[in-house]
Amino acid sequence: MESNIHGYHGQKIHSAVEYDLNQDERIYVVQVNTIMMQFTFGDNKSFTTEIITNLQFFTNKGRTIPPNTFAEGNVYTERFNGYTLGYATGRAGLRIDQIQFFWYRTT
Repeated sequence: MESNIHGYHGQKIHSAVEYDLNQDERIYVVQVNTIMMQFTFGDNKSFTTEIITNLQFFTNKGRTIPPNTFAEGNVYTERFNGYTLGYATGRAGLRIDQIQFFWYRTT
């Protein structure tokens, strides 16, 4: 997913949390929640774009990271049979603007 703007020009929110996986634990599903937001600039030009509101990861050991989160809006699920998440990369201003997941074959 890629936003057509870099950063969100609204309230700044920090919510970094670290989670450790067990040695034989792997992430096999990523769920992304988004909402549509409209932005208006000083010259009365506005546009609507999709904003990521939540990322949730599911492991082969039955854990959901972070646990018990609720996010409204659109839900996108990324999963590839026989693959686990290797890493994610992207860019962000005050919000995530772009994110890409890289998957490694496990079977």
